[in-house]
Amino acid sequence: MDGLAFLGSDGQATRVASDSDGGASVEAGSSTRFTPESAYRARASEDLAVSIRGYGSVRVRLLPEGRDPEPLASAEAVLARGAETELRLRLEPGMRVSSIEVSAVDGRAEVLALAVLPVLEGYSRAGARVTIGHGVVSGEGPGLYTVRTPVSPGDGSSVAVRLAADGEIRMIAVGPDGRERLACAASVRGGDLSAVPTAFFGDAAAVVVESGAAIASVGIEAGRGAPLSDLHAILYMPAPSGDYSIYRWDVLPATLVLDFADYDTQDRYLKRLAFFAEKPGFRGRLAGDGEIAGLHGWNAHDYPAFTLAGFYALAAETGFDLNAEEKRFRELLLERGVLRLGVGGMPEEGEGAVISITRESSDELRRRFIDHEASHALFFQDPEYRALSARLWDGLGPEASFFWKTHLAWRSYDLRDEYLCVNELQAYLTQQGVKAARSYFTAVSLRLAEAYPDRAERLARDEAAALESIRACGEELDAYLRRAWGLSAGRFGRVADRFSDR
Repeated sequence: MDGLAFLGSDGQATRVASDSDGGASVEAGSSTRFTPESAYRARASEDLAVSIRGYGSVRVRLLPEGRDPEPLASAEAVLARGAETELRLRLEPGMRVSSIEVSAVDGRAEVLALAVLPVLEGYSRAGARVTIGHGVVSGEGPGLYTVRTPVSPGDGSSVAVRLAADGEIRMIAVGPDGRERLACAASVRGGDLSAVPTAFFGDAAAVVVESGAAIASVGIEAGRGAPLSDLHAILYMPAPSGDYSIYRWDVLPATLVLDFADYDTQDRYLKRLAFFAEKPGFRGRLAGDGEIAGLHGWNAHDYPAFTLAGFYALAAETGFDLNAEEKRFRELLLERGVLRLGVGGMPEEGEGAVISITRESSDELRRRFIDHEASHALFFQDPEYRALSARLWDGLGPEASFFWKTHLAWRSYDLRDEYLCVNELQAYLTQQGVKAARSYFTAVSLRLAEAYPDRAERLARDEAAALESIRACGEELDAYLRRAWGLSAGRFGRVADRFSDR
């Protein structure tokens, strides 16, 4: 048959015979077998890809030798109109495929190519080409696109979705019994990745992704010990089985997110680091356990790669005896590339950042803390956002400057570190929505007046100007987050806060 060949994994093409007069075309209600010159024996991690153009539903079966053989694998799909559909069937190692049968259940199909390719998990649509992976079912209806993909909740992977245009994603968990429940919804920009760990879906056997916007891709992302995740989906994940659970933020995947079991556990890993990084009287040195035992660290944490490198390099240089958790944390950072070893095995700055929250915080605080810490991760990794934050700090009027310096001193930040002050300015402004900032900072002002009676009169006199500055700065940061990242103040995750049947 002219034009159609079977391409093996070694790149060698063999001629293909058709048992139909229609050649590569398959008419409605009929089936055609395509037989390569020699049977193909499958290796590990391979798919057989069948590329088809047409319309209606098709069924593809991989067949061994024999007159009426049982299929080795099969798949069904609705062809995308006006596009080439590549349907993937999973090959098991050692499987010997003699022929490929294509049936047009309705409509019409034309087979364009037959090839062995590396395994693909999921679905993608790019231009006039649609690829449907093993076990995936896709569909298009009036104003609704759907993709159903099998999942394995225990494998530490994530369901990762991209839309072709701005829209809402709905993820529906399908149980082993076939029952469906809405698991989550997320509003995302076209082209942005949104990921939810498969463990989020409980014992689901599959997840259905729905959207009114065209779905560009749905894939299963391997977790490699740290699943890719929407920031707010982490708030609803199962509790850690050990000291912490670890995730990678889907917006900035080099950001590690640690969800600790409780405050005490978090302190054993990060308290000394907090004093080294940010506390007045301690910044830049390694405090002994006796010095900080009765002092408060932080309820949530954030650290860039350069601070982590400085902490562990100083410990190595001075022979400081870190505790067991701090040593384990160092190994985690090296494993994940946040740190690397330089000359003489000295820790050096790698890529990314680390943020943390705990299960001990209330639900409301977990949401606020994770947004606050995520804004720091963004600050560390986005030079333009840092520059904007610095400009806002430098432009503060006397009233707002007095408020912020009083506020940050009250929270035990070292005011001599301007980088730290700029970073905290943006974080406190963006940890809640712009409209919620006024009531939050009004309450803060009252607490500052109680903590500093000698400043109470000035704080009251300056309050209107400080609140106006907070509004203006907050709106400018929020506008940048929306434009550059598809996020907003108080919404560093895209998954909705409420989930039905959870």
